[in-house]
This record gives sequence, structure tokens and C-alpha cells, in this order.
Amino acid sequence: MTDLWMVRIDRPMRQAESEALLALLPQERRNRLHGHALEKQPEVLCAYGLLLALLRKRCGWQGFPAVARNAEDKPFFPAYPGVCFSISHTEGAAAAAVAETSIGVDIQRIQTPPRRLARLTGTDDPDAFFRSWVRLEACAKRTGAGILHQLHEKAAPAPETVYSEIETFPGYAAGAAGQNPLLPGEIRRLTLDELLRCLDICA
Repeated sequence: MTDLWMVRIDRPMRQAESEALLALLPQERRNRLHGHALEKQPEVLCAYGLLLALLRKRCGWQGFPAVARNAEDKPFFPAYPGVCFSISHTEGAAAAAVAETSIGVDIQRIQTPPRRLARLTGTDDPDAFFRSWVRLEACAKRTGAGILHQLHEKAAPAPETVYSEIETFPGYAAGAAGQNPLLPGEIRRLTLDELLRCLDICA
């Protein structure tokens, strides 16, 4: 069963909220954010906040277990091989998914695509480009393979990969890639305040 939650960051995040979210992150991710201005990282903080909220509901965990990375740089929980996850963030939104088998999720704000990438995908129409890009990203993130490598090599997803386009917020595209059946679980679309309440952070 796959559960997928998304959040629209519909207002500026307060400093105290950023600090509370940062304190919940895995140590590895906190280290990577060290020295960066928190007010410029709301999407990253919300992506991990979504993941923790999902893990609390699904697994009963109050915090993150140790996180490692495989040979393709995909993060995983080495002590819990049956709990697979993926996160994504873009300007103004984030997404997280948890499943029993390898999962990839992506969310993107629809805007004018970069010219170089539009040439690689064969379209410069914003809606068509980002629907295609989200599919490629989700399939790549399922294994940790790089999306640019997939584009240049024209690599096909693994034969058992099933992709589903996910209804998300206006002006965004989202999708998930996993094994069949992909999404019989819960899909939730949250505001920032709803996410903070899920994490017991006062909004």
C-alpha cells in the first residue's frame, strides 16, 4: 500500500515554525542544511515534515530512524527495509510517499520550461513538459537513477514500474512511480497550517 501526501505552502513560514521543523529532520539532512538560511528552505522542511507525519501515522514512529544511501544515492532506512519512501519539493509545494516497495514521487510547479530541457523532452508547452518531466523524475527517483542519464540514454523504466499521475494543486503537476498496485492507500492535500498541526507544531 502506498500513501502520498502533498502540501501547498500557502503563506510565509515563521522563524519559529522553521526551527521546529528543522529539529525534526534526520541528522544527515540537518547537517546538509547547516549554514543555509531557513527562510529560503520552506519546501525542504515541509517535504521532510510530510514524510515524518506519514511515518507517524503509518508506523507509529515519533522521529526518523537512521538514514543511509544506496549506490545510486537513493536514501533509505537500513533498519527498516520494508518501509520505502520518496520526497519531492518545488517552489511553493512539497510531496512525500511511503510504501512497502521502492517508490518515487515528484511534484513540480508549472512554468516556462528551460530551453535546453525542452529540447531533450521534445516539447516547450509548460503543461505537457512538466507532466512528462514529473513522470521521468518519479521513475528515476524510484531507483535513484539520474534523470539526465535517462534522458540522454533514453533509458526505459524498470519493467515492473507503474506510473500514476496524481491530482494536485492548481498550477502544479505531480506523479508517483512504484510497483502495481501503486496507490490503493491515502492521498492527502494539505495547507501549511494543516501540516504543522499534524506535527504538533502550533501554527
